[in-house]
Amino acid sequence: MINRRLNNTFFNVISIIVLFFILPGQIRAERPEVFETNEVLILFEPGIGEGAENVAQIFTEIKVKTEALFGWTYNQKPFIVLINNRDRFLKTADHPITIAYAIPNRNLIAIDYSKVVTTPFSLETTLTHEFCHLLLHDHIPNIPRWLDEGLCQWASGGFDEIIYNLRQSALNQASLTGNLIPFESLSSGFPRSERDRILAYEQSKSFITYLVRHFGENKILELLDQMAQGEIFSEAFYNVYRKSLDQMEISWKESIRKDLTWFTYFSNHLYELLFVAGAFLTIIGFLKLIRKKHQYKDDDFDE
Repeated sequence: MINRRLNNTFFNVISIIVLFFILPGQIRAERPEVFETNEVLILFEPGIGEGAENVAQIFTEIKVKTEALFGWTYNQKPFIVLINNRDRFLKTADHPITIAYAIPNRNLIAIDYSKVVTTPFSLETTLTHEFCHLLLHDHIPNIPRWLDEGLCQWASGGFDEIIYNLRQSALNQASLTGNLIPFESLSSGFPRSERDRILAYEQSKSFITYLVRHFGENKILELLDQMAQGEIFSEAFYNVYRKSLDQMEISWKESIRKDLTWFTYFSNHLYELLFVAGAFLTIIGFLKLIRKKHQYKDDDFDE
């Protein structure tokens, strides 16, 4: 491992100049520090030097694992920017629930370090997720957004680039109410509303999990290899699965409905239902009390 601090080498000076050009202006306020290895160059705010070294070590490990999973190599040295302040990070992010993002055409990963080192987030899964974006776009520049996010969640084992505030699964609710988002409409981007955005993430992960469970990892890798060789997604998908995306989407929806019942829905909403039931019983009790008071008055009048 090579550790070089800012201004130690000509390469670092050039790297910082490049980083200053590619980063949004809002995070240029403080003089950054640099930690570099053979695999990655990390730009970080003062005070989190040990964290930067930890990120570099974890990145080396997850890079090997992710490359092995997809059977591809990533021959560039990515820039990782660690921002240790939520407000400063949000000035660079495209959505308020984001805790990390990748910009593949700039070979860049930006992470809200103040968030990923706290529960329930994981630095390892976040790094895996974001590196997965760089790896996929390096081989398939025009990969559909839902496929990109679904694969990176599958590879990392979680959502870990967004804050998930919903008590219940958005996917389960949308499935029960018939409000799932067509994947075709998620090809170029995800919705802006928080609930729909989370639903898009959940759908993407669920669909990839469905494909892997029913057809195996090899089929997913075959799909990606065809796309990497220049085949358009719709053709590659049909070549591999012998179904169109629309047909497979119907099968996926049916599998969700089999696993999901109204009992599950009521279980997910137990606290809300108990609250409503309690309020209803309170109202009934209040009405009964008023009725008894009227009866007492009538009895007194008869006497």
